[in-house]
Amino acid sequence: MRSFKEFAERIVEKTGLDVVGGLIEVTFLEYITENQDELSAFEIGAKRLYEEWQEEGGSFLAETDFFVKHGAHLFYLWLTEVFPFNIENLSINVTAHGAVDSQYSIQYNYQIDEIILIRTALKKHGLLNDQALENSYTFFLTNAVKSISRTFSSIINMDYKIFTANLICNQEDFSVTVDYEAAGRIRK
Repeated sequence: MRSFKEFAERIVEKTGLDVVGGLIEVTFLEYITENQDELSAFEIGAKRLYEEWQEEGGSFLAETDFFVKHGAHLFYLWLTEVFPFNIENLSINVTAHGAVDSQYSIQYNYQIDEIILIRTALKKHGLLNDQALENSYTFFLTNAVKSISRTFSSIINMDYKIFTANLICNQEDFSVTVDYEAAGRIRK
């Protein structure tokens, strides 16, 4: 797995944090595919969990049950093994919202070393300002989370998408906390 420094520099360099044209989504997908060993291990483990869930009586009419039971674990793996987020700074809760909707509450506490790395990457590319800092904190987490949609879709053999419901970034002197609420939904 790559370091947080490599991750931050890559996202900033390739995207300039510009959301127009889907460049951020493409850059995150490139990052994932370049981490093929981690991605393959994740897919194999997630597929095994899904098959076990089906063998225990899970059905395509109640996918939310799978995500409530295994979603937090899968997101911990995704964010800390496919992406370089620190598991000790991560909190994840998954609840049901209907038969096909899952609610995700994900909190990440950036530590001082990560904040310095982000600031350095932004400064290197002439992007360092308060708005770019806040955007980077939220973009890194939300896009890493949303990038799991394609993998979940292949595991459950249905189109699955994660949508942002709420996003709060709290900055203090030596830490930044991003509270991200999202909904996962099967799309027909």
